[in-house]
Amino acid sequence: MNVERPTPFGQRTGLFLGVGLVAGASVALSVVLTRLYSAVLGHHLATLALSLALFGVALGGGLVTLFPSLVRPPHLFSRLAALSAFASVSAVVAVIQTLQTKPVDTLDRASVLRVLVLYSVTAVPFTLIGCAVAGALSHARALASRVYFADMLGAAAGSATVVGLLQLGAPRAGLALAVAFGLGSVCFALGSREAHGPFGADERRGGGWLGAAFFLSSISLFAGDYGEQWLTPTTIKHVRVDKAEVVRWNELALVTVDKPSKGMAWLRLDAGAQSAILDARTAPTKHPDELAYALSGAEGPTLVVGAGGGREVRAALSAGQKQVVAVEINRAVAHDVMLGKMLAYSGGLYQKPEVELVVADGRSYIRATPRRFKNIVMSLVDTWAAASVGGLSLAEDGLYTVEAFRDFLAHLTDDGVLVVNRWDPEADRLVALASAALLAEGATAPGAHLYACSHTRSTALVVKKQPLSMAELGKLRGFCKKNRFLEIYAPDAPGSDLRAALVADPWGASREVTSVNVMPPTDERPFFFYNVPARALGATLADQATLRNEQQGLATLFAVIVASVVFALALLLVPLFLRPREVLLAPGRGARLRALGFFAGAGAGFMLVELALVQIFTTFLGHPVYALTVVLTALFLSIGAGSLLAGRVPEGSAQPSAASRAQILTIVLVLAGLGLMRATSAFAGLPFGGRVAFVALVILPIGLLMGAQIPLGVVVTGTRSRTLVAWGLALNGVAGVLAIALGTLLAMHIGFSFLLLAGAVAYFVASLLLPAALPKTTVR
Repeated sequence: MNVERPTPFGQRTGLFLGVGLVAGASVALSVVLTRLYSAVLGHHLATLALSLALFGVALGGGLVTLFPSLVRPPHLFSRLAALSAFASVSAVVAVIQTLQTKPVDTLDRASVLRVLVLYSVTAVPFTLIGCAVAGALSHARALASRVYFADMLGAAAGSATVVGLLQLGAPRAGLALAVAFGLGSVCFALGSREAHGPFGADERRGGGWLGAAFFLSSISLFAGDYGEQWLTPTTIKHVRVDKAEVVRWNELALVTVDKPSKGMAWLRLDAGAQSAILDARTAPTKHPDELAYALSGAEGPTLVVGAGGGREVRAALSAGQKQVVAVEINRAVAHDVMLGKMLAYSGGLYQKPEVELVVADGRSYIRATPRRFKNIVMSLVDTWAAASVGGLSLAEDGLYTVEAFRDFLAHLTDDGVLVVNRWDPEADRLVALASAALLAEGATAPGAHLYACSHTRSTALVVKKQPLSMAELGKLRGFCKKNRFLEIYAPDAPGSDLRAALVADPWGASREVTSVNVMPPTDERPFFFYNVPARALGATLADQATLRNEQQGLATLFAVIVASVVFALALLLVPLFLRPREVLLAPGRGARLRALGFFAGAGAGFMLVELALVQIFTTFLGHPVYALTVVLTALFLSIGAGSLLAGRVPEGSAQPSAASRAQILTIVLVLAGLGLMRATSAFAGLPFGGRVAFVALVILPIGLLMGAQIPLGVVVTGTRSRTLVAWGLALNGVAGVLAIALGTLLAMHIGFSFLLLAGAVAYFVASLLLPAALPKTTVR
């Protein structure tokens, strides 16, 4: 009798390692492509990349639903290996296609077609992995909790490592992740070597040569880029990369510096946002953002937020300031550019004894420092090109909120001044924001603290901690008149009836404005650049010219919402009629439809909660990268732990256990929605380690409860049909895509805490929909 020799690398090991590797690579690749989309296409179109992974899960699950033989025993592991191998090569193609796509300046027909082609190409690796994960979960009902744990553990690892990978550059990071997909393929292939395992007694070997070939090829491509740098194109957007003085990728941006010309070199972030680097002999031209020095003269110290290429730092030194703290969030700008390649050109600006360079987020720095400043200057921390077409409307910014302005005011000396320079169309909202912050700080007449003048499309607003005296007002007017700046606001000349109303009652007056949103942003709704009021949303969405020319970010968001709804209907109806035995002709079709509804509700709830937690904790942790890494890693780990705990639940108790945990989760999310924002404000003074611990403690119970839903749903649904599981996972993914877009829109109008409440509703509805498991039987 032939006895099969035991295989040290069996089906379970191959499955768990393979799923973990491809899941982690998928999460990291979505972040890498978001970085590439932002650099090549613009910030507003980077929103599309956020949905790629979930879109792939949805489409992959849909394909497995329609073609169940695509991933099933006895060729399960060989097919998983093949799918992962092809994901490896398609990841490389996705990176190359993104880098070679022409920039999108206007949303005309040709540009939309380019974006659709790019999205389709970059979705391929995620679709292949979606097929693999759907197939694995569909045929691993008994191991569903462990497979999902491997999935979440891999996602956590991907979240934790992607920031490090981006230090290699986004293109190279994409190649490194192609290697990870190839390694996952090898693990699946090795798992096929065990014929007798949990997936049957006749599993066929296969996929090994294919997986090895793509694994080794991706390593060669990755190593080869260090020799020839074949991957980076000569031009990205409007920047000639091959002729730039500096080209540096990191987790925040593509940083480039143009060749110097006429005493100045342009520092650019993502080939868009720009900051001037002046050579050592060039004095900065006068600008309204220097209004503070008309009052303080050489008296300091001065804080410059968003120092960039150093124009505002140089202006402070020219005014006689002896203590200038320059805060810059991007380490590449600070070290690789200003202390590196452009050190001599700038005259060692950031090495001067009067200048202290700090690499940090401006809001985080001001919260942590005990120092008080005579002047705080924050000038145009973005780009006119993006702002003018609504490209930044989806970008939350913690510097332009009532709470942030209160932080700045609290760190001024008693007669200190905050100067904020913004584009002219944003002047009214800036006045409302400053007035709301002054009122919150106890000012009785905010208008007496403000003065503004304009030059070259931007307006600088002076916000003085104490009311301006007549002598001080005279100095400010004299400075503006001497330099031919246009006065926009003064306590005795508000410039318009609207500004007069906004300084008197910023909240009430802003609600009366119907044409544009001038409501003061808050940490709850930190969207300073989004200027469409709720009552004008419908009209704006119906105006194609406005969407194309002024609201490209909103147009992108609305396109994702519409596409998600259409895709969701297709994923529901196409399998419904092409595979009628799964629901229409199946016994208990009502229960099957409810099971599909459960997966959709859980998918929407998952993404609403994730989106809310990441954004709420961004300001709390003090850096967007910290928030992304800490929150996602903690969330995925706790979800994975919840999945393992759910594995102890007997099959017959799966439905009531899932329902009870979802209902407890509903209560937890409601409490978080009502109190989490206040709690983060109360604990904002903790050291960074304490804040990370607080985040982990908040996320742990939420993740443990969330982690039980999909594994228990797979167990229950799997008692009816394996294909139904894949179908449910498809709807889970597309509901997540819709939740990202719709959740962002809701947050811009209502707030991020509302998303936690919406997530609670989604999970509660899901808890009511999941049917009971059928008695043990043979499942197709």
